[in-house]
Order: sequence, then C-alpha cells, then structure tokens
Amino acid sequence: MTESRDAADIAADYIEGLLDIADLDGDLEITQSNGRDYLSIVATNEGDLATLAKPDAVSALQELTRLAVHTKTGDFSRLILDVA
Repeated sequence: MTESRDAADIAADYIEGLLDIADLDGDLEITQSNGRDYLSIVATNEGDLATLAKPDAVSALQELTRLAVHTKTGDFSRLILDVA
C-alpha cells in the first residue's frame, strides 16, 4: 500500500464516520490522478446528500478531512472531495 493510499483510506474512514453520525447514506469512491487523491461521496437517492453538496459544506468537509489525515499521518493531504 502506498503512502497516498493510506491517506485516502484514512480520509474515507473519516468521511464514513461522519456519514454514520449524520445518518446519511452514501458510497465512497477513491481514485488517484496526478498525485492527488479524489474522494467522491455518491448517494443512490438525490436528496440524501443535498445539504452536504452545497459548496460551503463541501469546502468545510474537505478541510476537516484533510486535517484528519494530517493528524494521523503528520503529512498534509492534497485530497479533493466531491459530493454528488
């Protein structure tokens, strides 16, 4: 497992925990491109993630996730979060 994959897994665990706390359904997809991890949260029902899909919410969630990764690894993450 690469260092980046570890960071992506930490980010995914963090997001899954938040989704569980908020009682929101969503599937996570992790991809990597150009040295960046991309984490997408996808819901089967459009309305399930409507609140999280707002630009300010996505930005805040992305920063919180980056901080969670930094706390665990000591490295800054270049994670990109997408909520669809």
